[in-house]
Amino acid sequence: MKLIMSIFLAILILMQGFGKTWIILSFKLNQQTISKNICVQRNIPNNKCKGKCHLKKQFKNSENKDQNQLPNLSNQSLASDYIVQPLDFHLKLINIQHHSANPIVQDEHFIPKACILGIFRPPRPTLV
Repeated sequence: MKLIMSIFLAILILMQGFGKTWIILSFKLNQQTISKNICVQRNIPNNKCKGKCHLKKQFKNSENKDQNQLPNLSNQSLASDYIVQPLDFHLKLINIQHHSANPIVQDEHFIPKACILGIFRPPRPTLV
């Protein structure tokens, strides 16, 4: 049941992206009927439209539906507009003019002991 439902939902999600493809496909399948019955220029001799005016109308309708479904975010205020986090920090100035005679030597490969203990080491395989 889960498999059938997941396949059904995947097909529905994929069909949303192919809206214009479905319009073109249905137009091509019914182009002769559309050009004879629905086309605005069907009564004009030597009609070269062949129902493309109807296709343009369908595209405009689908674009209008898409724009109506999108929410207008410019009128809505976001929650981040009201959340203000104060930057509260203090700087302590240190006088660094006095240098010690003995410089501190640091090891370039120094790894803190807490980091060494935190690394997982799998057991070594033993030959039996």
